[in-house]
Amino acid sequence: MKYLTLLLLVFFIFLNCAEEEPTAVVDELNVHYEITGTAGEVEITYLYEHSYLDSTKSIPWSVTYMEYSDNAIVYIAVQRINDDINGQPPVLTATIYINDEVYKTATVQGYNSQVKVGGWYGI
Repeated sequence: MKYLTLLLLVFFIFLNCAEEEPTAVVDELNVHYEITGTAGEVEITYLYEHSYLDSTKSIPWSVTYMEYSDNAIVYIAVQRINDDINGQPPVLTATIYINDEVYKTATVQGYNSQVKVGGWYGI
């Protein structure tokens, strides 16, 4: 019985001395949305800090935010509201940059212009 008690005591001491696992370091992702083109005024829907936001803006347009994770869902959709006055079919380009590198981009040209770009970065 003494040996069993001694063995259990050594076992519990060993468990308490075991190294703790290091805390995971959370990466920071710099997310930057950019809209360029000749479409004049556009309606923009984008995912910003886990919420969808809608706004009407003139282009060029951009916004940047930090995502405190090593992965992120990013999304932007742009639709033309009115034409540029140059008489040519408008052009829209939507680009998502993550940590200053192009993650996804798309360009569309036409009078009913709409472009969507998105994805799950890091997975």
